[in-house]
This record gives sequence, C-alpha cells and structure tokens, in this order.
Amino acid sequence: MTGVDSSDRPRDDWKPAAVSDVTPRMSLVLQSFLPYPDSCLGTSPHQQGWDTKMAELSFGGIDVSKDRLDVLLLPEGLCFSVCNNAPGWAELIVRLRPLAVSAIGLEPSGGYERGIIRALLAAGLSVRRINPNKLRQFARARGVLAKNDRLDARLIAEYVAIMPTRVLQRDDAIERLAEIVTMRRQLCDEHVAAMNQATHLEDAMLRRISKRRLLRIEADILLLDRGCQE
Repeated sequence: MTGVDSSDRPRDDWKPAAVSDVTPRMSLVLQSFLPYPDSCLGTSPHQQGWDTKMAELSFGGIDVSKDRLDVLLLPEGLCFSVCNNAPGWAELIVRLRPLAVSAIGLEPSGGYERGIIRALLAAGLSVRRINPNKLRQFARARGVLAKNDRLDARLIAEYVAIMPTRVLQRDDAIERLAEIVTMRRQLCDEHVAAMNQATHLEDAMLRRISKRRLLRIEADILLLDRGCQE
C-alpha cells in the first residue's frame, strides 16, 4: 500500500479563507460610460436625483465652417444648420432658448468661430472651446473613423457631455491679441513666399516690384509687433 505524503494531507486546523472586504475597483474609463457604476449596491436617492437632473439637460456641438454652422443637440438628437452670419446666430439662439442647454462646444476653425462665440456668450449660454488634438483622441477612443459636418457636431456634443471642459470667458484684449498674432503669421508666410519668388526673377522691373513688396510686408510685420507691445 502506497503511503500518503504528510504534505498532501489536509491540516486539522485548516479553515476557508475569509472573504475580502475590499470592493473591486472599477476602471475610471468604464465608470464614465455606465449609468449606474455601483448598481450592485443599488442607487442612492442622491444618485437617482442626479440622473433625473442629467436627463433634463442638453449638450450641444457646433461644427464651424466659413458659411455654415452645423448644430447637434444631445440627448434629443436634434440636428440643424444655420448660416455663419448675424442672422444665423440669432436664429440659433432662438432655437436654443427653449432647451436647458448645459454646455455647447465648438472646435476652433481659423477664426470663423469668433462671431458665434460672441453671440452665444452675449445670450448667456455656456460655451466650451474644444482642443482639436483632444477631440481627435476622443474620436479614436470612441471608434469614430468617418468624418463629416454632422458627425463632427455629434462628436463635439458627446465630448462636452462626457469630458471635463473649461467654461469660455470673453476677453476683448485676448481676442485682439489673437487677431494680431494670426495676421502676423499670415504676413510671415507671405514674406517667405515673396522671397522665394524673388530669387528666380530675372527681369529688372519685376525685381523692383518684388523688393517693394518685401519692404511693405516687413513694415506691416513691424507695425503688428508694436501693436502687440501696447
């Protein structure tokens, strides 16, 4: 008869391991997408009240182009377009007023967004300017590969509803400085292009014209530099 090793025998003082009192931690990424992260424990009255409040709020996204604004509101799914001019801004504000819009976001679009931002802030709406790089990362995380104006507006609305964003405050001095910086960058690009063109000119008259053009651009850049220092 084969003997049993003492190490294989159950110990007389053996007891089942106690159940751990530590609650498993949930991924913060998953937690933001689940309606009730602590559903195994039941929802508290505070959570239920918060969910009701969130259901009553709307979040908007605006895709800005030169001539048009594509708007999408969540959770209603309402989507419409208005012109990117003063009458279009007024129409947009009229359509937003009946809704409890908690925040409305938009992505910078080469300065075409400044007018609508001023109009929304003047109407007392909460505006968020979304960083394009963060929005692209958010799109990849959501698996959004297609791109058009309506999808961009929906993506911005989802970003504003889910991710923490900073309320945009209007500052006339900052807006003026941003315009100066944009104009200076454009003039610098024009100066580089004019210099490259001048190196290939052989006609004397064209060289004189190119020289005057370069001097004018340099004078404009100097004028903008003085404006930044004021």
